[in-house]
Amino acid sequence: MTEKLFIDTNIFIYAFQEGKDRKKQRAIALIKSEKPSIVTSIQVLNEFIFATIKKGLLSKNKAIETAMQIEKDFEIIPLDRAVFLKGIEVFNELDIQLSLWDSLIIAAAVIGGCDILYSEDMKHNFVVEGVKIFNPFLDT
Repeated sequence: MTEKLFIDTNIFIYAFQEGKDRKKQRAIALIKSEKPSIVTSIQVLNEFIFATIKKGLLSKNKAIETAMQIEKDFEIIPLDRAVFLKGIEVFNELDIQLSLWDSLIIAAAVIGGCDILYSEDMKHNFVVEGVKIFNPFLDT
């Protein structure tokens, strides 16, 4: 069975930053990985468009074009009722500090059957319903 990896917004954003720093290289390696199945969500695509335009990383047209390409290349979890309800459950029940937005990301990863959720913004090595949250930028 192929491992399923959920990619959070910040990973995609680092891939499009200027320069060739360690985070950019690691983000690109995760996104281009061919062995596992890569999963993300409509929420991540929306955040990607907003953040890359706001940070001046991409023009509006390029941000939309890139998000549309991501949508074609990877499995996309919709922001639907199931994700909303699971996100509220995660937000309400976990004893860690999470924003509602991060709870919805976790919910999408759970519903998508992911093994690992790559994110810089959440608690490293925390497991939610079988999904391990992993910060790929920590030096281990």
